[in-house]
Amino acid sequence: GLNDALVQLSTDERPIEGVTSSGPEIMITGFSPTQTFGQLDSLPNNTKERKLQIKDTLHYVLGRHELKAGTDLLFMHIDNLFARNLNGVFLYPTVQAYLDGTPNSYRQGYGPGRGLTTWTQNTLAFYGMDSFKIGRRVTVDAGLRYDWQTMPLPATNAFPQHPEFITQIKEDRNNVAPRLGVAYDLFGNGRTA
Repeated sequence: GLNDALVQLSTDERPIEGVTSSGPEIMITGFSPTQTFGQLDSLPNNTKERKLQIKDTLHYVLGRHELKAGTDLLFMHIDNLFARNLNGVFLYPTVQAYLDGTPNSYRQGYGPGRGLTTWTQNTLAFYGMDSFKIGRRVTVDAGLRYDWQTMPLPATNAFPQHPEFITQIKEDRNNVAPRLGVAYDLFGNGRTA
């Protein structure tokens, strides 16, 4: 028998900072195209993923059978910062309104976490397979795989008038996939199948 195992720990971060300004975004809509300057409404943002992956496969030869069983486990923790309109957006209908300092509206993003959402999501897979020969030229692979991915739920429902936004989130736990393969060695020399 042979055991092949891999453990990998990784962190990936993709920060994007505003390069023009840390103040609010300014939009002047009185002419085409709309002029926008200042901090973009999508900045700053960042995604940080911490992952632990464990892969393990056990190989065992028993007569004409080569048996394999294993697992592939991926544990993820994700921090996603998307602080939309965190610094605010002033909207001016004309250039003169901008010069006069009289916006027609102002909007600013807010909420729990100031644009940071955090969740944990895991992917789990387990499999088994038998590869065996029938005669000299035919090889059969037969196996079964099970996959499950956890589904994080939000801490709160931002739209309580729609409870289905939360109640309809389901984890699919019946992901069983069979595998069947047949290879035929055309000339019996192992070079063409």
